[in-house]
Amino acid sequence: AELFNKLNEGYDIVFARRFERQDNFITKLLSRSFYKVYNYFSDGNYDASICNFNISRKIVIDNYCKMREHNRGFTIFLKWLGFRCTTVDIQHDKRLAGKSSYNLRKKLKMAESFITSQSNKPLHFSIGVGFLLAFFSFLTIIYCIVNFIVSGNIPTGWTSLIISIYLIGGFVLMGIGILGIYIGNIFDEVKNRPLYVIKESKNLNESEGK
Repeated sequence: AELFNKLNEGYDIVFARRFERQDNFITKLLSRSFYKVYNYFSDGNYDASICNFNISRKIVIDNYCKMREHNRGFTIFLKWLGFRCTTVDIQHDKRLAGKSSYNLRKKLKMAESFITSQSNKPLHFSIGVGFLLAFFSFLTIIYCIVNFIVSGNIPTGWTSLIISIYLIGGFVLMGIGILGIYIGNIFDEVKNRPLYVIKESKNLNESEGK
């Protein structure tokens, strides 16, 4: 009833927010950690205390059902649709009986699925790491050349081998990252998400009496 009354204030979605979660410490820590990582990679602002329990208008659910992706986070997708939403604080109780079927392995798999299906940032991260490796390796090579010119010392053995490996490894990481971005663009197109979500439309022909 509280969610329904809040919906009548003009909102399209009202989420239930657990202001004092009764889960164990590990569950709450993993949940907060996941949403911090997810918010970074998706450039979103999702609250770990918001649960799936909500009340939504029919137009919201209709648009949600139009999204044909297989990896669909219910709460995440509802917020992505862009309808006007808010939260209502609820008292969260402990589980009275039974045990959750979502063990740690399933939670980690779900987190991986959500992040990789919603963001291409890890690909850009790969390019950044590769660039840094190549850049510092290049600086080290310049240092070795200058050192040879000034003092005549030639770095041999382990030093030259590591510099070469890091330089080549950096270029390889950059190449993989660039290739991944192209694949990521294909991935975004394959998802075929709607460019716009229309909340309300008016038939101009009917309004003009045609």
